[in-house]
Amino acid sequence: MSMTELKARIAAELETPDNTPAPLTEATPAELAEAISVVLGREGYDMYRPKALIVTSNLRDNHNGPEDNACALQNMF
Repeated sequence: MSMTELKARIAAELETPDNTPAPLTEATPAELAEAISVVLGREGYDMYRPKALIVTSNLRDNHNGPEDNACALQNMF
């Protein structure tokens, strides 16, 4: 997946009215790190070059979303 395609998918996700996440299964960790680098404005950010990513998500209007995601990650570890 090209960086342009990845940026377009992220932009489309931010505009999704039904809060249904679009899977980024075709993106490699390096591609996601590059996209995060662009979004954060941190040139060269590489997320410490992970072999895999665990990405949690939640509904945009869920006020407990961050806590739910933190619990999910804590349960995995």
